[in-house]
Amino acid sequence: MAILLGLGVNNVFFRTRVARVMINIADVLATVGLIGVAHGLEPDHISSARLVRKNRKLVEMAIFHSAGFALIAIPLSLVLIYFSYVKPEIELASDLLGIVFGGLLLISGIFRLEFEVEPKSTGLIQGMFNVTPSKIVTIILAMNTGSILLGAGVITWFAIVTSLSIILVGMATLRLPRNLDRVLDVATGTITILFFILLLNERFVNIM
Repeated sequence: MAILLGLGVNNVFFRTRVARVMINIADVLATVGLIGVAHGLEPDHISSARLVRKNRKLVEMAIFHSAGFALIAIPLSLVLIYFSYVKPEIELASDLLGIVFGGLLLISGIFRLEFEVEPKSTGLIQGMFNVTPSKIVTIILAMNTGSILLGAGVITWFAIVTSLSIILVGMATLRLPRNLDRVLDVATGTITILFFILLLNERFVNIM
């Protein structure tokens, strides 16, 4: 009787532990999913989507963005986490990259120039070198899972959600009436530039 009671207690304890683990994983995935959606809505992604111009190329850009993140941004973010003294230089380069894409779109809108960026290289460059807080938070959450398999799953989930977010938002902007193209390009380019200038200013203030 005592043995059966002991087995029953152990079974309940095991199920409770499994349930807690599953809830924790679900919480992490939900959090990372929201971060991925927000990351896809960042101004530089909308600017680059506007510069790609076509739905098929937009999908290519989003996929290569995630590939770039997986290949380079992960080790780069780990460097930022463990070697903070190189953080200002890397973040400066990241912000300047965002300003470049915003500037291209702004010039395109003002002067009615048909800039069209190459989707694969654009996606790779943004994914690799645009190290944002959302990417770093995702990597920290992946590391906190305590499992290589679960951590890889978290990062993969972030990449998938980000790609879908970029594609959906990009397609939505590309479907707007043609007579709004110039206004949208100028507005998006301006917002992108201001966004990264504010980031630069915030980083400079923190350093000082």
